[in-house]
Amino acid sequence: MRNFVRIAVVIVAVTALMPPVPAYAVNYETAIDYWTGCDATFTYIGDAYQDCNGSWTYTGSQAGDWKREMKWNCNTEMLVSTLYYHYCGGTWVLINPNELGACDLDC
Repeated sequence: MRNFVRIAVVIVAVTALMPPVPAYAVNYETAIDYWTGCDATFTYIGDAYQDCNGSWTYTGSQAGDWKREMKWNCNTEMLVSTLYYHYCGGTWVLINPNELGACDLDC
C-alpha cells in the first residue's frame, strides 16, 4: 500500500509541475505574403495567415506572381521553414530566395 501512495504522490507532483501541452487544430502557424510584377514593378499585394486554431485571415490579394510561405511550430513557436514560389504555367514553382521578383526568371 505504501508503494501505491508513493507512486500516486509522485504522479500528482509531476502533473502539477508539467502543464499539459495545448492541443492545436493544425501543427503549424502559416504566413504567406504575395507580390506581383518584377524588378522595379515588384509590389506587395496581400497576405494570408493561418493561426494554430486553423483560422485563416486574408488581406489584399492572393493572386500574385510571387509568394513567400513561412511556417512556425505551434508548440515551440520556432520558425521551421521559409519557402519562396513563382506562379508559372498555372502552378506555384519553388524558387531560391534570391530569385524572388526577378524579371529574367524562366518558367
